[in-house]
Amino acid sequence: MNLKMLLFASVSLVLFASCHNSDDPYMTLATKTLDVEAEGGLFTVDLSSNVYYRVNNDCQTDGSDSHWAVVDSHETQGEITKFTIKVSENSSTSSRVGAIRFIGDDVTPLKLVITQKMIVPKGISPTTESIDATITESSFKVFGDKEWKAVCTDADVTVSPANGVGECDIKLTFPENKTFAKRTIKVTVTIQDDTDYTYTLVQDAFSGILADWDLKSLTANTSGTFADDEAQSVFPGTNGKYLAPSAGSGKIEYWACDRTGYVAQTAVCERAVGGNGDPYVSGAVPGDYWYVYGDMKGTVIPAGTKIHFYFVTKLGTMCSNYWMIEFKDGEEWKPALPTLTLQESATETLSGAPINYSATITYNFAGMLLDNKNNGAYIPAEGIFTTTKDMDEIVLRFGQAGRLCLSGAKYSGKYIDCTHASGQTRFSAQHPSNPETGEAIKEYNEHVLLEIVE
Repeated sequence: MNLKMLLFASVSLVLFASCHNSDDPYMTLATKTLDVEAEGGLFTVDLSSNVYYRVNNDCQTDGSDSHWAVVDSHETQGEITKFTIKVSENSSTSSRVGAIRFIGDDVTPLKLVITQKMIVPKGISPTTESIDATITESSFKVFGDKEWKAVCTDADVTVSPANGVGECDIKLTFPENKTFAKRTIKVTVTIQDDTDYTYTLVQDAFSGILADWDLKSLTANTSGTFADDEAQSVFPGTNGKYLAPSAGSGKIEYWACDRTGYVAQTAVCERAVGGNGDPYVSGAVPGDYWYVYGDMKGTVIPAGTKIHFYFVTKLGTMCSNYWMIEFKDGEEWKPALPTLTLQESATETLSGAPINYSATITYNFAGMLLDNKNNGAYIPAEGIFTTTKDMDEIVLRFGQAGRLCLSGAKYSGKYIDCTHASGQTRFSAQHPSNPETGEAIKEYNEHVLLEIVE
């Protein structure tokens, strides 16, 4: 039989012819399988044939037109063609299987099945991670098939499992980071016949809520711990009343100053709670303060800590427009917002007495917005301050800075010399009023908040 052999350049389709003295068509492979290590290499396979045949390559790399195993070269001597198969390195952690097919005329097709092992990873992964301060679990993987052990010198870190053989997921458990510095946890993994590997976990410094009062959800609690059954009679003081937070650690108190010199009218100092959770005080006068406390349950809050505060307030018509928000820095009270000064004066008091009052006041919160009934509107107070002293707790206070009644309201310009129900101050669960019209927005999900920020 005098047949001509044809070879196409493509690695995926080759056409051959071989000669054989027999008139019977045939095609045989010396081996039908190749088991290849991950690193790949060159391999030879003999094919005997006396017919034309095509070579198809089914060893395609996923998602591409390339092939991870190809016919690199061939050499024919008589009826035997020696194929050299080139297998690329398998860098994946999954094994792969493909085939090179030989399709001849008038004979049964043959295929060479190539199975390549996956790469056996070594070491650990990942080697470094960063997590939030509140996260208390982490994990990493040990690779290979050798014996290993994992060690962490931190007493409050649990490594599970701490030793084993072969590939394994290692879980770490540890407490939240309640400090104000980033924490680094290191685990050393020693693998037999290999080097040591280190897993490094960086846990962020604490930032977040010190104390948070979800006012509407606290309505029942507020009624039980803050509201008075009757007017306060002992001054100065808080009358033993407070408001516990819904999250974090702290309290809110209202401190009433000595009422000597004030004319008592309809309210001396009465604490109550509104239907939507608003803690409020009637009979407020200059010299009283709201105090808002937040702490870290015994952990010192270092100098340089940034504190964000937020609340919504509403002022009564017998209160000042001008207030001061301060924070305690060591033993010193400092403004929590930038301050302004204002000259105010009056010739008549709330009780109707004449007075010759003039003073320059310093303030950093002005409740100038009124509603459509000329009462104080709902106004947000928000800011960030930075401590300069180490503190066991953060303390914010909020008190009247001026002595004249609410501007634009019924008693505008009169000097505050009496206690009255309209001398009212509150923290509110209601959304801030429309800043242009003073119209109330009756949604009740506002909070009083103290939190640490980066």
